[in-house]
Amino acid sequence: PETRGKGIGQNLVLAALDWFQSKGAHEVTVVTQASNRPAQRLYQRCGFLIQNSQLWYHKWYPGKTTEHA
Repeated sequence: PETRGKGIGQNLVLAALDWFQSKGAHEVTVVTQASNRPAQRLYQRCGFLIQNSQLWYHKWYPGKTTEHA
């Protein structure tokens, strides 16, 4: 919380976008939760546009993993 609003997240995203561009990427996609408004605002400040919005439901069981043996 003490680092929020200092531009660190935006600087990281912009640095990542520069790196992707230097590697020849023509498009970058990011996914975040619809309820995560701060993340949405961050990505929009960095030039991302909302392409799609969906609701996903998850249920996790204590002690269970998603890894297959």
